[in-house]
Amino acid sequence: MAIKKRNPTDRDALAEQFAAGAEPPRAAAAESAPRRTEPPAAKAGAPIDADGEPFPKQMQIRFADDERLQRMIAEISAREERSKHFVALRALTRGIEERHAELFGV
Repeated sequence: MAIKKRNPTDRDALAEQFAAGAEPPRAAAAESAPRRTEPPAAKAGAPIDADGEPFPKQMQIRFADDERLQRMIAEISAREERSKHFVALRALTRGIEERHAELFGV
């Protein structure tokens, strides 16, 4: 069975038919909705950083080319039968608490 080739005019006509069936953009609704230029307000009691911005609840950490940390997290995770997320978060917490105590003496 041969593949039917379409000429460019058929392609253009099909594209126009497809576009004609599409919904028109809702310009009126977009213009009436106010745009938010400020960051969303923080929830009551949410931690605020030094710049006055609320802290995010999640963060992505990229490891350097050294796979040592990844391997250690995986080994500890397997030994303790915990998730890698739990082990990494606990290690991060301990390290941050120690560093905070060094810097601020608290």
